[in-house]
Amino acid sequence: MGIPDHPPRCFKSDRLLGLAGLAVPVGSHGSLRTGVQIVPARMREDVALDLGEVIELAEGVVTPIDPAW
Repeated sequence: MGIPDHPPRCFKSDRLLGLAGLAVPVGSHGSLRTGVQIVPARMREDVALDLGEVIELAEGVVTPIDPAW
């Protein structure tokens, strides 16, 4: 087993480092939902929650999409 030619496309280092995370929906592109992920410094979950609240106030409450494609 050798080293792959390319790095992994998605490596979740935040979980490895013990960082908190918050995902906030911010809109859509066609029928796909888009969003942002907020990863604050260690022991600063309050920053993620405050920023998530600011984004939610600016974007408004998002209703769920219809899962029947």
